[in-house]
Amino acid sequence: MQETNHPAERNAPTAWAKLLAAVLLCGATGAVQAQLVGSPDEHPAMVDPIDKGEQPIVHLNPDDPGYDAWRVVREDLAEGREPGPINVQRYKGGFPWIGIPTFFHLPVALTPEDLKAGEVDVAIMGAELVGGMRARTWGPMEMRNPHRSEIYHLWGEWAMPELDSGLAWERELRVVDYGDAPMEPLSLERTIPEVRKLVRQIAGVKLKNGKQTVPIIVGGAHALMYPDYAALADVYGKDKIGVIHFDAHQDYAPTGFGHIHTHGNPVRALLLEGFLEGDKFVQVGLRGPTSTDVPTLKEARAAGIRYHTMAEVEKRGWEAVMEDALKEVREQADYLFISFDVDVIDPTFMPGTATPEPGGLYIREVLPMMRRLCAENDIVGVEIVELKPDADVGYTSVQNAKAVLRQCLNGMAMRKKGLTEPGYLHPVMVDDGH
Repeated sequence: MQETNHPAERNAPTAWAKLLAAVLLCGATGAVQAQLVGSPDEHPAMVDPIDKGEQPIVHLNPDDPGYDAWRVVREDLAEGREPGPINVQRYKGGFPWIGIPTFFHLPVALTPEDLKAGEVDVAIMGAELVGGMRARTWGPMEMRNPHRSEIYHLWGEWAMPELDSGLAWERELRVVDYGDAPMEPLSLERTIPEVRKLVRQIAGVKLKNGKQTVPIIVGGAHALMYPDYAALADVYGKDKIGVIHFDAHQDYAPTGFGHIHTHGNPVRALLLEGFLEGDKFVQVGLRGPTSTDVPTLKEARAAGIRYHTMAEVEKRGWEAVMEDALKEVREQADYLFISFDVDVIDPTFMPGTATPEPGGLYIREVLPMMRRLCAENDIVGVEIVELKPDADVGYTSVQNAKAVLRQCLNGMAMRKKGLTEPGYLHPVMVDDGH
């Protein structure tokens, strides 16, 4: 069942829905119109004239030659070739310092037909949201850059197994680099619908084994949660998907300088717009103070959200909190979406993020949690966001973000292999036999 949940498709639009009229188009006649942020261009019913007396926020000129240039897709993506992933590497395998940079030196896919023909389990894509306070982050590109993130990790047929599972996920899963979402460099509002389209395009691909391709979005700003989750709700239905949200901040901020979509309030936007049900939402690692305070926590609790702060971790211990979060995730829905803000990790291990907050999780705590989530649950989407590599003079942040992504894929490989026992570790790796 497919649900779109666009604000204008409900009988009684809220004040919040009206505020979503943020992208303004100036037509040839001079009439000013507003397009709701959550709507693709092909839905004319979603274009709503500005009410009399209202002042438009942003004027755009559709006659500008660059108006749509940023999102024009090549028409020859599949010309002269059969559908399927494209391996752009010359060699069967190798060291990180050779080859053409893609995520993990993986093959490339450009169309849904490529994903379907290749029976692709996971498609990793990049997404920036430059129009906000974050500006560009270079997160997706640096995650492809092996000199900062794959110091000793081999690729292709040379790939080595992960020690905790004993599996090489590259051999168990069909994974591709799906490129990047289009990005309008001056507007979050215009970029967000395009991200949603591309995520929905990936998630909608049905495979012969009855599964669907899982999108993993490597980003920029956490405003991505809105289009990423909305796209999955379009495909699976909002009642079917739960969310576990790792973050130093609650991202439930009541203000955003008048903007609906910022890096600090995607949770509020999803809840108030009806995309997300609070009892299907679990948060881990909150500390703040930014966008996380006592009144906001109370408001979130009233909405049904379950949260685990770092204060709780300090009081009860990480193991107890982790087990509770895993249990809550399993209870809430058929499918799971993981929203991972890298600032949940202590800046000792993750200085390369836009809003570092001391007192966070250790990387040693995060990696097994991510592996278990992906091994023990039916994952339909993952986002890894707020990576800002140029805020780190070394390679620590990118390397650790890449480790989080690797353990996610490791967990998915374990699930495909049937290794779903809670907390599974390969016996040879934890016992020397004596």
